[in-house]
Amino acid sequence: MVQILILLLFIGGGLSQQINFNGNPTDVSENSGKIIFELVASMPVVADTYIEIKQLGTATAAAGYDFGGSGTYNVTMLIGARQLYLILSIYDDALVEPAETIELEITMVTGGAIVGAERPVATATILVDAGDTDRVRVDFQKSHYVTDEQDSSVTVVLQFTDPDGQPTVLNGPATDTASFILPTSGSTDTATRGVDFADPTSAAINFPVDKTSTTLSQTIGILDDSIEELTEGFILSLTAFTAGTFVELGTTRPVTNILIRDNDFSSPCHSTPCLNNGTCFESDRSFLCTCVPEYSGPTCNVLPSPCQSTPCLNNGTCFDSETSFVCTCVPEYSGPTCNDLSSVDNTTASLPIGIIAGSVSAVLLLLVLCVILIVLWKWLRARRNPSGSIAATPNLRYVMDASQPNTPVDPASKIGPLPKPPEESSKYERSIQHEYSVPETGPGPSDAGGAADMPYDDVEEPYVTVI
Repeated sequence: MVQILILLLFIGGGLSQQINFNGNPTDVSENSGKIIFELVASMPVVADTYIEIKQLGTATAAAGYDFGGSGTYNVTMLIGARQLYLILSIYDDALVEPAETIELEITMVTGGAIVGAERPVATATILVDAGDTDRVRVDFQKSHYVTDEQDSSVTVVLQFTDPDGQPTVLNGPATDTASFILPTSGSTDTATRGVDFADPTSAAINFPVDKTSTTLSQTIGILDDSIEELTEGFILSLTAFTAGTFVELGTTRPVTNILIRDNDFSSPCHSTPCLNNGTCFESDRSFLCTCVPEYSGPTCNVLPSPCQSTPCLNNGTCFDSETSFVCTCVPEYSGPTCNDLSSVDNTTASLPIGIIAGSVSAVLLLLVLCVILIVLWKWLRARRNPSGSIAATPNLRYVMDASQPNTPVDPASKIGPLPKPPEESSKYERSIQHEYSVPETGPGPSDAGGAADMPYDDVEEPYVTVI
């Protein structure tokens, strides 16, 4: 409510809110990092006030190169405020340059306020950095320029770069100049000075006062004659500067070539034979096309074959099909680029694996059977020798003397049947070193003499146990 009353009072009294700079900022060094501009209102603003500020053309510092921003700044003073600060970054480079100025002007305000008449412009100075040692470098922007003989001129462009090759503004004074120099007669020039082009050495290059541009254009006159001739050219180079305190010759492109195409006979290039942005050059009453990378051929009309990238995989064969390609696949694969295994191919591909797997299974089964046979053989042998004793020699036979049951008797020393052993005896032992086992089926059939007949085939082989 108070702001509205104040506004009505100003309007009724014929007064208006004014926005001014509060003097000039203090001079700053290039390495200070920032500079501050202060704006003030004649009274607290009654509404949010939009303020537009622009850099004047008379300033020597360049927005975006020497200080931050684009040179146009929009700020807002909020309702009830009387003061606002605009803070700009200062860029520190290594270029040798004089002191530069930033000049800002209030160009428009809103919210019922007006641009003040007392101080609408403020100027700040960026002081020289004593540590700067690098100069701005000047080169031609292009390595060659092409023009037609009927054209009245050709424009070449110089560009300004810092030591890192990045575009920069030329901050030197307007007194710095440079000039062109042309090769003498008998050099590689095919165009004649004063006949095919005007002598550019009569025009020096004066570097501009405006420090916002990173380039400088220079125009050279082209002369039209009536002589039938091929494309001609001349070389243009920069000389040393007459006052090069802040600039120096570049090393990237200090020379450029100017080509002049003749118009006195029907040039083969006049029909634009080079297609698809190709560049045409006359060559002994004919033409030669320089194509962009995407095309080839005498007139740049041939697209590279789509098969050059080898799109067909897995030994597939590629065939051109106008702007596309077709793949012929080997039997194992299918698909647009032969990258899919077909169903038939899966069976074919899996056949060797199945054979190998079957062979391995058969070998494993054979090994298992061998193991089983070995175990079974050992088991049967253990059945015959349950005590784990060493079997006696099969050809060795023992007979027992009834009178001496524990004494083995060689059967060759006895004639006739042996006496039958006692019924309770089923096992006879050798008392000193051997034990003899008699089958538990009992003695053999008895005879009249009472001796037990133990035939060879009916007596189980004894087992010998070593004590």
